[in-house]
Amino acid sequence: MICDKDCLHCKYPDCINDALDCADYQELDWLEKEIIRPKTAAQRKVAAQQKAYYEANREKVAARKKAYREANREKVAAYQKAYREANRDKKAAQQKAYYEANREKVAAQQKAYREANREKVAAYQKAYREANRDKINQRKAYREANREKVAAYQKAYREANRDKINQRKRERYRQKKAAPGGATPESGKA
Repeated sequence: MICDKDCLHCKYPDCINDALDCADYQELDWLEKEIIRPKTAAQRKVAAQQKAYYEANREKVAARKKAYREANREKVAAYQKAYREANRDKKAAQQKAYYEANREKVAAQQKAYREANREKVAAYQKAYREANRDKINQRKAYREANREKVAAYQKAYREANRDKINQRKRERYRQKKAAPGGATPESGKA
């Protein structure tokens, strides 16, 4: 059963789609604003005036907001924490949608950060390994004790996801080839 996400004309008696994605949240927000609780003419007029004021006094408004945030740091932090907890699913869907739409951009940013902050990243990794030494040793012991089971799992995954793995390899090869001094069969880097 696959949901076509046409809730108004659903062919199933009970909803089979438990998860909402970013587009669903955006549509719900639009429905709430435009259909369920549309703005009156007076509200639209006030909104236009506020927008015009903000655009004319952008720096002044930004300075006022910054001063408020600095003066009420704990209150702002508590509000943001409550909002994140109340909208956890919505934020996760937005982050997932952004990541899927900008996968290459995110990877490039992460790579640039790691290269620019090698010492910081190395210190973080070292601190993590020291703080989680028991967990790491348990994983290592499990893999050593269950070599055949782990190998069988990896083999089954490779067989079930052959196309996905090959696509990743082709993409990595294309990226290396496009990079300066990239991989070519003549260079021996292929």
